[in-house]
Amino acid sequence: MENETMTAQAMTGTEAAIMNIYVFFPGNGERTSEELIERLRTILNCAAPIAEKHGGKISRVSEQGISVLFEGGCEKALNCAIGICTDGALVGDSRISAGFTIGIHYGSVSMGTLEYGEFKTFIAVSADNTITRSISELAVGLKARILLTETAASRIRDFGNRYSSRRLGLIHSRYGNLDIDLYDVFEGDPTESKYKKRRSKLFFEKGVELFLKGDYMQARTYFIELLKYDRSDEPAKRYVFRCDGFIADPQSADNSRVLATI
Repeated sequence: MENETMTAQAMTGTEAAIMNIYVFFPGNGERTSEELIERLRTILNCAAPIAEKHGGKISRVSEQGISVLFEGGCEKALNCAIGICTDGALVGDSRISAGFTIGIHYGSVSMGTLEYGEFKTFIAVSADNTITRSISELAVGLKARILLTETAASRIRDFGNRYSSRRLGLIHSRYGNLDIDLYDVFEGDPTESKYKKRRSKLFFEKGVELFLKGDYMQARTYFIELLKYDRSDEPAKRYVFRCDGFIADPQSADNSRVLATI
């Protein structure tokens, strides 16, 4: 074995929808590795057949979640995500259903087989994986189930009319130093959350529009009114906080009109 080397066989470059299922633990978040493995196994048992049905390929399972590639396009990835979120095997268990979020992005991927001696495994490498993992983790704090980048949404036919979603605004990615438009697709949310987001969608998106234009006082009014209707709307809370900061110190708003940095 000492003369053997690790080799990458038949590596090919392609563009694909990249989906990451992030597994987390509500509450203090502290769990043993055995509990994490069990959670990953439970979600993978549900997600894998749904992903396969939509043409997805599992590319990685780790503590950062379950990564799935869709060469068939972003619509297949989004339909898969909604299928996972609404699957009875997960929704029926409140502990499990509260413990995963999904991020979807679109980018370039190099795929192939990595070999070393008798060891052989499929590998997919992409800088865009980092963005996908980061937005799936961001979804936890934003109390969203599925987050989708504009890069992916723009590749889905009639996305705005066919899927229940709201534009969250811009996030900044340190990877590539990019500002990315982000959508919360709430078709995968629990019923009550879905109902509230659907009712407040136009009001929320108007607030985002005003915020991005730099009209923080007026944007704040929209988000405050929205919070009177739904006190649990985490993105609205974050926007109020940012508006308050920018109103108090206008110079701090320069080049900072993002909801979050990943």
